[in-house]
Formats: sequence, C-alpha cells, structure tokens
Amino acid sequence: MPSANSTTPPDIITYRYNETMAYVTPAATYEEAIGYAKNVFPELANVEPRCISFAIRGFAQSREKTVRIGPMAWRAVIGALMRYEIVDVLVQPAVVIEDTDGLPQYSESKETKDFLSRSPSPARSPSRSQPGSPSRRCPSPGDWARSLLGKSTSGSG
Repeated sequence: MPSANSTTPPDIITYRYNETMAYVTPAATYEEAIGYAKNVFPELANVEPRCISFAIRGFAQSREKTVRIGPMAWRAVIGALMRYEIVDVLVQPAVVIEDTDGLPQYSESKETKDFLSRSPSPARSPSRSQPGSPSRRCPSPGDWARSLLGKSTSGSG
C-alpha cells in the first residue's frame, strides 16, 4: 500500500498474477510495466497490451479495496509504494467485433413482401381508419407473426 512517508521509490516490487508472484524492479512507464508482466508471466505473452492493467490493495471508506492504477498515475503510485509491495496484474477479456460492415442483412420472404405491400404507408394512411374496413385495419399480432413465418392466416398454408 502506498506510504505517505516514503520519499524514495522502492527498488523492488512484487507482481501477482493468478496467485503466482514475481519480484520485479519498478517500471518507469505503464507500457514498460506491461512488458515486465509479460516477461515474468509467460502465459501473458499473447495477451493484447490493452487488456492488461494493474491494481493495488488500498483503503477506501475504512475498508480494504482493490484500486486500479491508471496509466497516467503509474509513476506517482509506484513511487509511493513500499519495497516488496504487491501489484496485482489484471487481464480483461478482449472485446472482439467480427462484423463491422453495419447491420446484418436479412433476406425478404414472399410473405414479408406481401405483408409490407398490404401495410399502409404512414404518408398515405388517413389519420383515422374507417371502422370495419379490412384494407385499412392493422393486422393482429397473430396475423403479423403468421405473415412473417409464411403461414396463411386461414390456417390452410
């Protein structure tokens, strides 16, 4: 944990990853620290650098909590640590977006085209539908679902 009285940065700290620990010299930069972590924990060799972060245990609201170290605070935090203090190495899963071409494309069935051609356009539909007029009524949820699934509303298809 950071020491308010510490005037000299530690010459050695401890990295911990998955309950395995390794002594390292404090890295000058956050990026260098990621390199050190990959070096002492070979299982991190293929992990994207952006997925690796660091944390220490600190006190907040009178309880011990894990506090992540932001890249911009690396030097200040490491400089305030005590010798052999533990820095946890954290790995976040990478978010993979496979399709960046926009929305998925769906094929239109004949029933969907028929349904859409029967549906009144908002620009053409009157503000009030005429009661009892089958050409202007909104389809029931069952009619709509059957039209999408390619089923006849009379039950014969």
